[in-house]
Amino acid sequence: MHVGIDISQSAFTGSGVARYTTSLVHSITELDTKNTYTFLYSSLRRSVPEKIIKAIKKPHRLIRLYLPPTFLSFLWNNVHLLPVETFTGGVDIFLSSDWAQPPVRRAKSVTVVHDLVSYVYPETLTTSTQLDIRHAQVKANIVATQSKRLGWVKKEADLIIADSHSTRDDLISILNIPSDRIRVVYPSVEFYDISENQAASVAKKYDIRRPFILSAGKLEPRKNIQRLIEAFVLSSAFKTADLVIVGAEGWGSQNLTIPDEIQKHIRFLGFVNDQDLFGLYKGCLFFCYPSLYEGFGYPVIEAMAMGAPVATSNVSSLKELAEGYAELFDPHDTQDIIRSLSELLTNSQKRARLSRKALPYAQSFTKKRFAHELLQLFATL
Repeated sequence: MHVGIDISQSAFTGSGVARYTTSLVHSITELDTKNTYTFLYSSLRRSVPEKIIKAIKKPHRLIRLYLPPTFLSFLWNNVHLLPVETFTGGVDIFLSSDWAQPPVRRAKSVTVVHDLVSYVYPETLTTSTQLDIRHAQVKANIVATQSKRLGWVKKEADLIIADSHSTRDDLISILNIPSDRIRVVYPSVEFYDISENQAASVAKKYDIRRPFILSAGKLEPRKNIQRLIEAFVLSSAFKTADLVIVGAEGWGSQNLTIPDEIQKHIRFLGFVNDQDLFGLYKGCLFFCYPSLYEGFGYPVIEAMAMGAPVATSNVSSLKELAEGYAELFDPHDTQDIIRSLSELLTNSQKRARLSRKALPYAQSFTKKRFAHELLQLFATL
């Protein structure tokens, strides 16, 4: 069987979609010895990540297009022209990404839907096309892009792969897609083997001198960082720990408000490489992820896999993934976040218990399981 896969989303280093796409490539190239793959990567300026290049060896192929995401969205989501085989050649199956939904000539059409945030929380996304002069790029209207793409998914996809049962339920209830067209496959989660000494070195690198609560994710409204900051301040957690926030700037990140007297206890590190991120997971007092909505919460599983106790939201896939393995709170309720922060700050036994219980669970999100479940689905088409 010859399978084509759009891996363009691997360009967005640090994002959930890049993590998914990278682990997808690694899983199938390492573990599938029967099928042949053609990987399609398109970006005007972003190079193919080195990890991807190293993973793709013969008989598999990498096809590089120099077309920006906004153009592909127009071509495939708006006018829906040019079958993907125009670029890949003949394939039996084509697996599309979460950005552009191409027409196919003869291939079976399979797509991944990570979440329906554009329907559930459209106010947390860009709703108009914007020119970013600082970075010399056009920022797409994400809500409109996803609406058009998912319209074609509903109409044409032979199979839809959802990251979680939460996303599956949203596809059924919001888009009225029949359940027999959707399958849930949890992605694999890759992590580093970090020693205590390495974790201490990472903390020293970023001049972190006190015990710290860690949070990670792109700084945008859906990640709910402002409410976490408010809870951190009101709980007086800053008296015993700092709050360290990792993640690239996103839409709305400039609007975060921090009291002047607390600023020294809240650290924004920006984007950090994975080696450092996993060192921070390893070294933190606990990890807090207050997102309002996720299709699959990579940071939650990554933190657990590094032995960090976790506090996270009791909504969407986060509850599905973390219930029984983490401290849960209502992300809309500052008082409930305060309760969770205080509980994990003061209860070392609970932190140790959560860490022990979650570690083997998080490490079960393997490439082997991911590849096996995907290949089983491909075989049904």
